[in-house]
Amino acid sequence: MENKPLRKRIYPRKLGAETDIKPSVVDPELFVKNKVTELAKKVKAFEEPMLCEIWHDKHYCIRYQQGDDYGKREGIDPDTVHALLQIAIPYLMLCSGKHPTNTLIAK
Repeated sequence: MENKPLRKRIYPRKLGAETDIKPSVVDPELFVKNKVTELAKKVKAFEEPMLCEIWHDKHYCIRYQQGDDYGKREGIDPDTVHALLQIAIPYLMLCSGKHPTNTLIAK
């Protein structure tokens, strides 16, 4: 019979460790830390619809309609670009609000 190495043991986590599982139910009256302050509680959340305009640059229109030295380009048709922008804009707006160096929104 072969001598197999012992299996690695799994030890319980210590209380207060960074890897503790967070509770899935959050008390709405609990004051917690957020991006602005140490003690705050959420009292309301809402979504604000926003008008987003998509403009085509002259350079883009010429590239799409006539191509360049290498011919017409695949994947830059307006439908593909619009679909990509509609997916990307909410994420870009979120980044614009969180990172002060991001200049997506003119201030």
